[in-house]
Amino acid sequence: MIWKLALLSASTLGYVLFLTLRCGQRALVAPFLTFCLIVVGLYGFALFGQLALGVQFVSGAGLVLGIYAVITGKDELAARFSIKKTWLYLLFLVPFVLLFQAIANDFMFLIWDELSFWARSQRLIFDSNALIQAQSPISFKNYPPGQQLFQYYVTVMAGWSEKKILFAQNLFILSGVLAVVATVVKKEGPALLTFVAALTLIYFFHADYVTIYSDSLVAIFFAVGLALAAKESESSQDDLSLLLVLSAFVLIKEVAVIFTAIVLAVYVLKRLLSQKQPLHSFWSRLKTTSVAVVVITLPIVFVWLSWRWYVNTLAIEPNGMPALSLSSYGQEALRPRLEKTVAKLLEALKQPGYFESRPVALGVKLSLIQLFAWLTALGVLLIAWTPHGQRRKELLVLLTIVTGALAYHVFLLWTYLVYFTEYEGVRLASFERYSWTYMLAWALLLVCQLGRCRAQTTGPMQWIAPALLVAVSLYLVPGKFYADLKSIQSEPNALAQKKKAIALAEQVKKHIKTGEKVYFIAQNTNGYEKHMFDYAMIPFLPNNCWSVGAKYSEADVWSCNQPLEQLIKGYAYLAIYNADQRFWNDNAGLFPVNTQNSQQGVYKIISRDGKVVTLESVN
Repeated sequence: MIWKLALLSASTLGYVLFLTLRCGQRALVAPFLTFCLIVVGLYGFALFGQLALGVQFVSGAGLVLGIYAVITGKDELAARFSIKKTWLYLLFLVPFVLLFQAIANDFMFLIWDELSFWARSQRLIFDSNALIQAQSPISFKNYPPGQQLFQYYVTVMAGWSEKKILFAQNLFILSGVLAVVATVVKKEGPALLTFVAALTLIYFFHADYVTIYSDSLVAIFFAVGLALAAKESESSQDDLSLLLVLSAFVLIKEVAVIFTAIVLAVYVLKRLLSQKQPLHSFWSRLKTTSVAVVVITLPIVFVWLSWRWYVNTLAIEPNGMPALSLSSYGQEALRPRLEKTVAKLLEALKQPGYFESRPVALGVKLSLIQLFAWLTALGVLLIAWTPHGQRRKELLVLLTIVTGALAYHVFLLWTYLVYFTEYEGVRLASFERYSWTYMLAWALLLVCQLGRCRAQTTGPMQWIAPALLVAVSLYLVPGKFYADLKSIQSEPNALAQKKKAIALAEQVKKHIKTGEKVYFIAQNTNGYEKHMFDYAMIPFLPNNCWSVGAKYSEADVWSCNQPLEQLIKGYAYLAIYNADQRFWNDNAGLFPVNTQNSQQGVYKIISRDGKVVTLESVN
């Protein structure tokens, strides 16, 4: 394992040196580009069923490219990585080290969607050394695998644990924040202070570094894309960076296509309004811009289409819900859903707390509308501070981001009406997360622009803006930021539930054979415990109804009012996580007398002629 860790470190450093010395990238941007390159490279191998070979190739290529960069760029190496700069670069690594040390060695994923998809999909890919297959026991097989591939790479090289998966996610996120900062703030000293301030920003949006939900990573990718697209300089290196970032971006989440379109719109405006081509006619600039956009877009489209092709090969079955469109809402039966969804959206726009600082005297709780207004106002203020010749371009870029924010939220409304279930739609499930994905990226870009104010000067003046940013950020950031830096632990009550589910799964695994199925019961629950059990039972297929009998209440949408012997038909084992008295009153006849009224246990299902006869305890 030690040699794999050494290879992981050396290979990553090799990519960073190659991108810095041979490709003209900034040393602080190179780590994020490296991780994007790893994702795209592994994805290419995975499409052809050679993911394990892809790890060998990607890690080996990093070593070779690093050696090549050092041999051919000795003079530039001395200039780019002087002793002073190297010590400064090491300071940028401190947050990475602190976050790794903060994560408890026994950390476990406990959040609902982590158990049902994000952690589950990573484990399936890790165990099989392949992308999600048609028969894989998981929903949402159409979700792109980008973040899981990066986690796969880290855990293959460093060893699998949930702590290392979380750190891989944080490594990706922090390197992205660093890339945004380094793209906007040119000098390393002010960039370091801005980086510290930027790392706190995620906590103002009720997010943190304790989950592998993709929303934070999506926001960071979007921010990196905007920073590169709006960058003042124009070079083939910048275009290649943008191409690489956006190609990896569309592999993170489906919604990345929307964000990519906004980034490309910003890029087009920047190129068309460039002050570096004053003698060129508009049509000449339009021609060169069109060529550049095509060169950047084609690989992105190819990656996206290749994933759509792969999803089609899985032949995913429809979820059974009737297809809806906006025109469907002309039907009288759907009017209540439309009215409830729109009303919930209007309520969400005015609800305070989308941006929240520490509850001190200066603490604030901004609604989504207020946050939108403040970000727009800050953008206008920053434009006023830019050189006069760049203001028109900066204003149009801001207008594009503002328009993009409005269009994105209209798109979210459309998804709640057409894509989500009615239960999720009328409640605007996860709307806050989806909304702050855009707002966080926008806010991060503005914070970095604040950090570069007066950075072009020399002497103490260049430190004023970033120093103020750090002071204000560290003072106002919610207390959870400091708590997480100190220690990232699993929530005790949920951890106890998961350990109970793991123990039950281990009991089942002692008996179950490949191809057999286990039926899970947790009476009067919402499915949380079931996801814990299913995660522990990978790669065995899960069941659907985990609560049996009549509804426990009007809000109970999980219980299935069918005979137990009918539900467990075709299964080899029954695992009871929690059974109440009603369950035993209804089903005691199937169980051995000495196990009746037990709260939990594992049973072998005995069937004859396709009919369940009895259950035998295997505890």
